[in-house]
Amino acid sequence: TEALTSEDLLVPMRAPGALEPRVTLSAKVLKDAMNTHVVITGSEKLAALEKAVHLSPEEAPIAAVLGNATVHWAKG
Repeated sequence: TEALTSEDLLVPMRAPGALEPRVTLSAKVLKDAMNTHVVITGSEKLAALEKAVHLSPEEAPIAAVLGNATVHWAKG
């Protein structure tokens, strides 16, 4: 996706199932950040995150920034 390769700070995107377009920080910006925090809720998101750890960023874009991220999870 464009967010993985863009040199821009912000990247427009449309998430599957989302009604409205979104804006996200590019992977480059997140990788260059002093601190990166991922906040998720619910067991489905936790399972997806655990799966993403073993996938490439092309398969699971969050994988591009998980290496240096602190993950915060709540049961929800």
